[in-house]
Amino acid sequence: MDLFSSLRRRSLWQILALYVVASWVALEVVTTLTEALSLPDWFPAFGFVLLIIGFPVVLAVAVLEGRRDSALGPEHVHRGRVAPVDAAEDRPPQADAGPAPGPGPSAGPSPPVGVRGARAARSGSVWAPDRLFTWRNAVLGGVGALALWGAAAGGWLLLGGATPDRGGGTTAASVAALPFANLSADEDDRYFADGVHEEILTRLSKIGALRVISRTSVMGYRGTERRLGDIADELGVRYVLEGSVRRGSNVLRVTAQLIDAETDEHVWAETYDRSPEDLLAIQSDVAERIAQALHAELTPEERARIAARPTEDLEAYDLYLRALDYGRTGEAADFDTQGRSWRLAVDLLRRAVERDPEFALAWAELGYRHVELVWFSHDPTDARRELARQAVERAVALDPDLGEARLAKGWFHYHGFRDYDAALAEAELASVALPGDPLLASLIASVERRKGNYEVALREFGRAAELDPRNAAWPREMAGTAAWGLGRLDAAREAWARARSLAPDWAAVYAERAQAEVMLAGDADRARRELEAWERIGGASEPIIAQAHFYVDFARRDHAALLARFDSLDARVLELQDDAVPVPLLRARALALAGRQEDARAAYARALELLREPATRQPDYA
Repeated sequence: MDLFSSLRRRSLWQILALYVVASWVALEVVTTLTEALSLPDWFPAFGFVLLIIGFPVVLAVAVLEGRRDSALGPEHVHRGRVAPVDAAEDRPPQADAGPAPGPGPSAGPSPPVGVRGARAARSGSVWAPDRLFTWRNAVLGGVGALALWGAAAGGWLLLGGATPDRGGGTTAASVAALPFANLSADEDDRYFADGVHEEILTRLSKIGALRVISRTSVMGYRGTERRLGDIADELGVRYVLEGSVRRGSNVLRVTAQLIDAETDEHVWAETYDRSPEDLLAIQSDVAERIAQALHAELTPEERARIAARPTEDLEAYDLYLRALDYGRTGEAADFDTQGRSWRLAVDLLRRAVERDPEFALAWAELGYRHVELVWFSHDPTDARRELARQAVERAVALDPDLGEARLAKGWFHYHGFRDYDAALAEAELASVALPGDPLLASLIASVERRKGNYEVALREFGRAAELDPRNAAWPREMAGTAAWGLGRLDAAREAWARARSLAPDWAAVYAERAQAEVMLAGDADRARRELEAWERIGGASEPIIAQAHFYVDFARRDHAALLARFDSLDARVLELQDDAVPVPLLRARALALAGRQEDARAAYARALELLREPATRQPDYA
C-alpha cells in the first residue's frame, strides 16, 4: 500500500505529462544538434531510446522519495527539504487552555511553518513540495538523457566517426571535382586534361571516408560560370574541386583548389610545376592532400591505392588516357558511333599493354571494352568473349587487389556469359577498393535484377544515383525496375520524369515509359502522348521509338497507323541493344491485324530472309 499511496501523492499522471514535455524539448535539441554537427541519422533515435529508459528511473526516484516523506511526515517537508523539528510541534496535543494572554482578540494557536507547507500542498499550490519534486524529477530526467546523448555524440566526433553530409550520404565529406580546364596550347590535349581529372577523381573515390560525385555528373559543368554554391546544391555536396592542366614539352603545370561551397572559402590550393614524368605523383598527391584537408582518415590500404603508379611508361599511360576518352564518347553515342569509338579504344589499349605488359589498369579497361562490344551487339561472338577473358584474367593476375580489375571481371561474367553468381563474387572483391564507384553499384543492381531480387536492385541503382546524381541512366534503370519488377508504376513515372529532366533528348526514356503505360497500365492514349512529346524534339524513325509506336498502335488496334508508319521507314532492320527486329516482321503483324492474311505471309517471308544473313554471320548470337 505504501507504493500506491506514494504514487497517488506524487501524482503519477503529472510526472508522466511533465516527462513527456521535457523529452519533447530534449528531442528537438537532439535533432537540431544532429543536423548542425553532421551526426549519423540514427542519433535522434538513440536519444529517444535514452528518454524511454529514463522514464522508469524518474518514476522509481519519485516512489523512493514518497516513501521517505511518508516516514518523516508531511509537516517536516518544506519547499523540497526537511525542516528542523520544533519542540512545540513535537509535544503531544494538550487540552484547550483558553485564550492566549496579550492584547487583542485570540486567533487560536499559530500553526508551525511545516504545517503551513503541508496545507499548501493539499491546497494545490504550484510551489507545493510534492509539485516541486515532480517538476525537478521530470526535468532532470530529460536533462540526464540529453547529457548521456551529448557524451555519445562528443565521443563520436572525437573518434572521427563518419558523418552524413548535406548530400544525404553516409560519409564525412562530399566532394565534386569539376572538369579540369585545358590550358595547353594544343586544343587536342583536352583528352589529357580530362584524363588527369578522371584519375584524380578515381583516386578520391577509393577513400571510404569521402563521397565523391562521379565523372558523368560533373562533366556538364565544363566551362560553366555558375555559382559554386548552386552547383554544389544540384550535386548534393559541400566541397568543390576546380583545376587546370597545361602541358608543355618539358613542363607540366597542374593547379587544383578545393572550395567550401557553403562559405566560398578555399580549403586547400596548390600549383604543381613539374616534369611530365611526375604526372602520376601529382595525381596521388592531390588526392591525399584533399583527404587531409577534409580530415578524412586514410587506412594504410587506401593510402597505398591512391599512391599506386599503374605504369612507369608515360607513353603507355598517354595511350590509356586516349582510350578512356574514346570509351566515354561511345557511351553517349548512337549505335554506329558507339561501335567505332569502342573499337578505337580497344586498339589504343592494345598498344598500351604492348608497351607495358605489366599495366594491369589498361588490361582491365581492355577486358571491359571487349565485353561491352559483345553485350551491346557490336560483336557478340565467342572470339570477342575470349579476348575479354584473356584481358581480365591478365589484369587480375597482375594485381589481384586492383578494384578496377575485379570490376571488369565482374562485368565479363555478367555481360559475357550471364554468370550472375560469379559476377557478384567479383563485385564483392571490387567493393573493398572501390567503395564509391557507381559502376560497381550498377553491376550489383543489374545482376540482382536478373536474379529477381528487385528490391535489392532498386536500392543499388539508388546508390548509383547518389554517387552520380546528374546521370540519367540511374533513374531510368530505377524506373524500369520499379515498373516491370515491382509493379510500382507511380514510382516508375517519377523516376522517368527525373531521367527526362536530366536527359531530355534521350529517346529510350520516352519509349520505355510509353511501353509501360500501354502494357502495364493499359493506357494507350497516355503512351501516345509520351511518344508525341519525343517527336517534338526528335525523329519518329529512331529504332526504339518505332518499336514503341508498334506496341501502342497495336494495342489500339490501329492497323492503318501501323501500316502508314512502317511503309515510310527507310530501315530494313531495327537495331536494338538485345534485338534485331526486321521492319517487315512488324508490317506482317499489322497486315494480319487488318485481316490481309496473304500479304502478311509475304511480309513474314521477307522478314525471315532478312534474319538469315546475320544468323549465318553470327551463329553464336542468340
